[in-house]
Amino acid sequence: MRLTGYEIKKLMTQIPLWIAFIGLFVGNLFLLFMIQKKEAAYVYVYQQKDQYIAFCEGNEQADELGFYEADLEEQKRYLDSYREFISQMQDRSKAMENVISEGNHYLTDNIRKTCHDFSAVAKASVTVDNCFGIKALAEYQYGIFFAISFQGVLTWYLLFYERNRKLFILIKGCKNGHHVTAYSKLFLLLSGGVLYTLLQETSVVLFLKWMYGYGNMNRPVQSVSLFRNCPYVLSVGQAIGLLIFLRVGLSLLTGSVLFMAGMLVKSETGAFIVMMLPMICEYAAYHFIAVTGTLRVCKIINPFFYWDMRQALGSYVNFNFGGHAIGKNEVAVSVFLIIYVVCCASGINLFHRTCQISDSGRLETLIIRLRKKWSVLGHRRNLVYYEFYKLLIQQKKGIVIIIALWLMMQNVFAVYAPQYYATAKDAAYHMYLKNLSGQLTEETLEQVENEKRRLEQLQESSRESAEMSGTDEIDRLLMQLEWQRLHEGFQELTDQIRGLSEKEGKLSEKYLLDEKAYLDIWGNVTHEVLTWYVGAVLLLFLLGGIYGAGEESNLIPLIRSTRRGREVLERSKDLAAIICVVFVYLVMAAPLFLKLQNIDGFATAGQKMCNLVNWNCESSITLGWYETFVFVLKFGSFLAVGILGRTLYKKLKQRIPALLMGSGILIIVVLLLLYFKRSSHMILLNMI
Repeated sequence: MRLTGYEIKKLMTQIPLWIAFIGLFVGNLFLLFMIQKKEAAYVYVYQQKDQYIAFCEGNEQADELGFYEADLEEQKRYLDSYREFISQMQDRSKAMENVISEGNHYLTDNIRKTCHDFSAVAKASVTVDNCFGIKALAEYQYGIFFAISFQGVLTWYLLFYERNRKLFILIKGCKNGHHVTAYSKLFLLLSGGVLYTLLQETSVVLFLKWMYGYGNMNRPVQSVSLFRNCPYVLSVGQAIGLLIFLRVGLSLLTGSVLFMAGMLVKSETGAFIVMMLPMICEYAAYHFIAVTGTLRVCKIINPFFYWDMRQALGSYVNFNFGGHAIGKNEVAVSVFLIIYVVCCASGINLFHRTCQISDSGRLETLIIRLRKKWSVLGHRRNLVYYEFYKLLIQQKKGIVIIIALWLMMQNVFAVYAPQYYATAKDAAYHMYLKNLSGQLTEETLEQVENEKRRLEQLQESSRESAEMSGTDEIDRLLMQLEWQRLHEGFQELTDQIRGLSEKEGKLSEKYLLDEKAYLDIWGNVTHEVLTWYVGAVLLLFLLGGIYGAGEESNLIPLIRSTRRGREVLERSKDLAAIICVVFVYLVMAAPLFLKLQNIDGFATAGQKMCNLVNWNCESSITLGWYETFVFVLKFGSFLAVGILGRTLYKKLKQRIPALLMGSGILIIVVLLLLYFKRSSHMILLNMI
């Protein structure tokens, strides 16, 4: 117990662990909230809670759009079908037994077991009530990723943090030191995972109760359509408690697997791969294999399956074991217990035998071998080169760079994804702009007049077909809809041309452009500010590897005491920091640049801001120069973040406090920008 208390004390002093705990905990609730915002219940039950309560109390006029009544009718239809399903189960079982041959013992036993299991819920009094909360809880299944992530961070601090510092070698000479240390670390890993999972899932349950409520917690869980095939006598409250218990148990399982992987592989990268490959296979099996398929055992004996409340409690499956039907839960619990015991025992045994020191990472070993083999890499004397070598390879921040590039490519691909418009009017408007955008020449105005005459002829043809009795009704309606679709989009285009003609200056010097696309980009303040914040935090993180690691090193005073040591060292670090600023700027600004380029290829960059029809601006600066100044302003903001980070790391001389303080300052800036609705585009628009 004394050793366990010492391990707990060490963990409590790890500030990054607390940051990970809070970040994952809040991130899980934030993801849940963002998913719920897309649901109809968010609008009709959460935002209009007073109306929903009034409807439940009998005020039918509170249901203005019929949403509550539709949900009520759906529940009644389900309850009628469920009562029929339960009442006829005995008859169906007897009919199926008469059809099955006598030699097929499994099918006969399966039918009898199913009938026996569901007989327990035959007298359940299912009722209509609020099902929005329990459905949202059952459908949200992403908490397992946050739980595994926290356990991964906890594993690193319990195992790899000390192993990388060669501290495990101290227990070699201790009597029973191996097993005692292994027991304490395994206990903390499992208990930490259980505590986090318990807090996370309890918060999810309370959060959804606050948003939607669960109705009568004592009614049978079969009252909810998602749990039609649940054979257990459970109330809604008991089902929620059982769900939390299952997820806590799964955290024990994943924790034991992580412990064994950490003991089996000395490198944290290798342990991560050993852990992730089975998890990816399990997740793929959970998604792509049917419950009734041949390989259903791969889907059901799966932590992702039992994390999903709809599958764990809402599905009924039996396995064939020696001709006898055995329920999925009995099989899964047995397999999970075996895995848990084997992983814990193997991890403790491996800790006793092999876990005293750690190997270098595979990537670092490969780079060192290449540098020794190739003299070009082996004789580098440039300090900037070594700054990036330490940053990307030794400190493993190259992984963050790869993730940032991957996210940038995702945003780039999203720019060139097919565009869909909400209305036919928008589709027609953009169709015309695609053919007519650019400078308003005589040829462009002539094309507009020709299209106007064509639409008038189409309208006249539609009227004539309506007056003729022999005209096909479908053809007439199609012709009318085509005219209406094109007319609304063309009307918006002509209104924009009319607005340009009312502006000062010659019409031939003005441009017809997609102002909606530009205004959507300029007006999306939240996205632009949050994108800048992510880039700024990434920049602070990278600068921590350049300045923070150096300030924490005991070799810095020695280097600075040499001839010109301070000057050369500071210059190399500053140059590496500037390169990081440019990299982060390009990663964050590239999608925006491509989005602007995708509008019309900058063909209308010569349009003056004062000639915009849908935006009141008196400046004569062109659109191209305006966007150029925006990108310059963005680069200046990242350069200011770089200066802030350099100052904080120099003053505090500790990476974590400096990173936290810098992130706090950036959060204040972001909150102010969001409060005043100011992004780089809006700031510059107000300046001009």
